[in-house]
Amino acid sequence: MKKILLLAILLLFASFTYAQSNVVVINVHYDRGILEIGEHQIQIGNYPDRKVQPDNGCRLDVLSDTEQVLYSFEFLLPIYRFEDSVNFDLSLIGSVQKLSETDFALIVPYFEDSQKIVIYNPDGFEVSSLSLEEFFSPTVKTVLFFSIPIILVLVGLFILLWLKKKKV
Repeated sequence: MKKILLLAILLLFASFTYAQSNVVVINVHYDRGILEIGEHQIQIGNYPDRKVQPDNGCRLDVLSDTEQVLYSFEFLLPIYRFEDSVNFDLSLIGSVQKLSETDFALIVPYFEDSQKIVIYNPDGFEVSSLSLEEFFSPTVKTVLFFSIPIILVLVGLFILLWLKKKKV
């Protein structure tokens, strides 16, 4: 019985999830070569590792109050859409369309001394920026996540122990 109780306690602790960091989620609107930063928020989460980056793309920099680059990466604009279709004779055809307007989101890490996020075009010119001074400094929180099966197992064990103790 002690082994079952120990297992239940281990399952309870295994259901704790610790959020790694805070991230800034930025909605970006692209319209015929113009990038505009739209809604943005800081939330608990993870950002992509971005180990593979394009050679010639737009660049995003997270800057400190002293203009030091805290984080930087290059990305391609998601302006190409692949379309496939089937002809009447059941042959496949496909094409690539270049979009003149689209919306997408970028996720970047949030640092305590982050002051500004700047997006540069492939030629290195600043095309959009976002001030992070308006944000308060959120703290990394421990998030408790109890799955329903684990809670049901624990409740069942405690009821079983209570009934066994009541008979004795």
